[in-house]
Amino acid sequence: MSCALTNGKREKALRNLPNEIKVRIWGMCSHRDQLKIRRVCSTWNGIMSKYLPPTSEVTCLTIHSTQRFEMIGLKNGHMRVFKGGSDEFLRLLSMTRLRDRDLNVYTGVLRMSDNAICDWILNKILERNWRIRRLELSGSLTSVTSQKLFSFIAQQNCKDSDCKIEFVSICKALINDDFILDDFLLNMGNDGLNFDIDLQEACAARITHSGVTDNSLTAIFRPNRHISIPCPLTNLLTIGALEEAIRKYFETDWWIENPGGSRFYDDRSGELISDKGIQFCVVELGENESVSLSSVARMNFPGVTKTCFLQNTGRLPMIPTCRCERQGCAFLQNATNCSPDSLGLSGSKGGVEFIVRTDYGRVWLILSIMHSPHHHHSH
Repeated sequence: MSCALTNGKREKALRNLPNEIKVRIWGMCSHRDQLKIRRVCSTWNGIMSKYLPPTSEVTCLTIHSTQRFEMIGLKNGHMRVFKGGSDEFLRLLSMTRLRDRDLNVYTGVLRMSDNAICDWILNKILERNWRIRRLELSGSLTSVTSQKLFSFIAQQNCKDSDCKIEFVSICKALINDDFILDDFLLNMGNDGLNFDIDLQEACAARITHSGVTDNSLTAIFRPNRHISIPCPLTNLLTIGALEEAIRKYFETDWWIENPGGSRFYDDRSGELISDKGIQFCVVELGENESVSLSSVARMNFPGVTKTCFLQNTGRLPMIPTCRCERQGCAFLQNATNCSPDSLGLSGSKGGVEFIVRTDYGRVWLILSIMHSPHHHHSH
């Protein structure tokens, strides 16, 4: 269809059409022809701006919904804010393109909260060819099942092999009591994954059937994983299965499965760093009646050195760092008879750093057990 408006009668006829009909016709035109239409007169340009705005590219997009929709787009430090009803929201969503930039972890960021986290919005996002590298969710997730949410991530990752969702953060969440993480973790394959979740206090108090089970441990302990799961989402884990998963981690020749070594994102610049000489994994798990700092500290594996530590501030490193660079850490010779409380680090986390050296480099695991005041262990 040609939209070049050279015929005077055609132009006059178009002027007399209702705006809704004009928009339908113009919507079938190419981007170049739409620019020509804008130049016909100020009235037509106003209609185009209202109903067919040009595609807007952003590197970070926030979608929030309570009674109305709110979208906040960010690009090169400039912010664009929209508030309105569902019709306006859908129109703007169709004109928005989320992009990443040069493997930078601070671009390709999609943030969603509360009522915006639902099936129909996730489906609309899948229709867009967005490059999502980081997915941050917060607030209520009760409008979507865990199966739908993690299916969305899997489908999005199939769209573009060069830009997959590597960071998934679920913050201050309210979830249903059937929110299972196993399928999500098991289906991540060899892809890098940074995953963390924390629950609202009231939600955590009532959860009994959600979280991870022993079935997903082999998917958790892999290179390029940085995973943080607190209790009560870890209540179903057992120390025997945990020890077996760690044993398998150190028995696997990761340079066959992951020849490129570990990939990290620099905290300051967000740029990708890789090191073929390291296979690195960081896991933080909430303690339960079976899994504690003491029970993990008792683990021993052939050829693997271990160092126990307690930490009262900050997160575990996302990149391999020497001990002197870790803030708030106390390194111990033996933690089998120690606890955070006994060393005056109440409310902290403790863990074990395991390292084995091979002909190809180091296989490195940092396993932290997050202290919970609701569990008490005898030592």
